[in-house]
Amino acid sequence: MNLEPVGALLRAYETPFYVFFPDTFTAHCRELTEAYEAIYKPFSIAYSFKTNYLPAALRCVRALDGYAEVVSDHEYAIAKRVGFAPERIIVNGPGKWYGMEEMIADGAILMLDNAYELERTMRLAEKLGRKATVGFRLNFDIGTNKASRFGFEAESEETAAAVERARAHEKLRIVGLHFHLGGSRSLEAWKARAEKMTAFAGQLLHDGERQIVDLGSGMFGHLHPDFAAQFNQPIPSFREYAETVAGVFAEKYGALPPERRPELIVEPGATVIADTMLYVTRVIAAKTVRGRAIAVVDGSVHQLGELGKKKRLPVHILPGGSDEPALFGADVGGFTCLEDDLLCRGLAEPVRVGDALAFENAGAYTNVMKPPFIRAGCKILCLSSDGAVSLAKRDEKADDMLSAYEV
Repeated sequence: MNLEPVGALLRAYETPFYVFFPDTFTAHCRELTEAYEAIYKPFSIAYSFKTNYLPAALRCVRALDGYAEVVSDHEYAIAKRVGFAPERIIVNGPGKWYGMEEMIADGAILMLDNAYELERTMRLAEKLGRKATVGFRLNFDIGTNKASRFGFEAESEETAAAVERARAHEKLRIVGLHFHLGGSRSLEAWKARAEKMTAFAGQLLHDGERQIVDLGSGMFGHLHPDFAAQFNQPIPSFREYAETVAGVFAEKYGALPPERRPELIVEPGATVIADTMLYVTRVIAAKTVRGRAIAVVDGSVHQLGELGKKKRLPVHILPGGSDEPALFGADVGGFTCLEDDLLCRGLAEPVRVGDALAFENAGAYTNVMKPPFIRAGCKILCLSSDGAVSLAKRDEKADDMLSAYEV
């Protein structure tokens, strides 16, 4: 990774900050799409807003004619705000209860999670006098022995009855099926979900209802070799995922004319955005306590997200030109008062006060999951391949934190 542009940003902006590379993000989305479309069409990505609803990234997805995949009224509002047409918004998850009336009125695609959502959708569609566009999220085993808490049990009589009720209702229009199971990234797991979803689409849906077969997310993306090694399993490429998954669809539906084939959808989040952001923080103090070297930074592990807490993210040291004594094997501690606010344990290289640390793979579940705890969220800078820099998000202030409170 070329860190020279980051050095220029350090001279112009206070730390901490994220750096988003929009051209890399767009390239990942295109690479994934082209890999699948080479084997099966129609195909679309539905970008996972919960992973990172950075508007600069969302606009890239919209420009590529992708779907928005949202799981709340909050995310639904963001999708509309950045210009997604409602019919290009897929609403998943158990949290669509709020805002459901607006979603139905707009014509968004609701992937129903349970029988209560089905009942409420029917009532609201009757009230609005408008057809609701729906699908069903299914729950089944893909060989991982993980029991998800989401969706309708695929092989139960109750699910078949629920689909039949929706089909019989004059204000509901069934358009497909959805599945997702987090953490199941192997080719074997993806082949199983593709095979089972095409089978269930044949069993549960009529021809005109098989418009969308949505397989959810959970593919590996582009990983730094040191980071990839921590997963202790093969890291498939986009092409290998496409050969495995789209190959199943091509075999099942390839003989049909394109207009009669279901649209294969996947919902990448971390897959396409994780490695398109850096998190940059600066060492503001250094000490040795009871034999333990500690570098104190102006950032926090809470800004590195879930992966930053579970894995050791690749980190680069950008020297600040200080003649301060160097610390060797330092633990990197954040700005909070929590003992476990450690961005890294045992840095492999010496570090000094004034140096900056740039952490890779900071794009997934980071800025969107940072709580307003002790210090508000930091800025996000967009760095284009031509060197142009823009502010994608400003630093949050105390007024932002207090805006919903009565003061």
